[in-house]
Amino acid sequence: VYDNEVDYKKAQKQYQRARLILSANQTQESSEMSEIERRLAGLYMNQGYSKEAEDYYFSSLKLCLQNKDLGSSGTLQEIIADYMSFLLKLE
Repeated sequence: VYDNEVDYKKAQKQYQRARLILSANQTQESSEMSEIERRLAGLYMNQGYSKEAEDYYFSSLKLCLQNKDLGSSGTLQEIIADYMSFLLKLE
């Protein structure tokens, strides 16, 4: 949403709000939650917060693998590609 515009704080606030809404609706294993976690990871990575980024990438990957419908989709490939890119930047 806002992450392409480099308005990280605004994007983080909106993604965190979306997480709360999804959590309240008990849809934590949804494709939406996995995507929000992936986007938050990217935001943290772009800001240099490696620990937070890794936590969100791992969470996104875990959610995707737990969801039977997502485990074999392009979503899984996107998460893995982003996570690998993150790990390579750490080297």
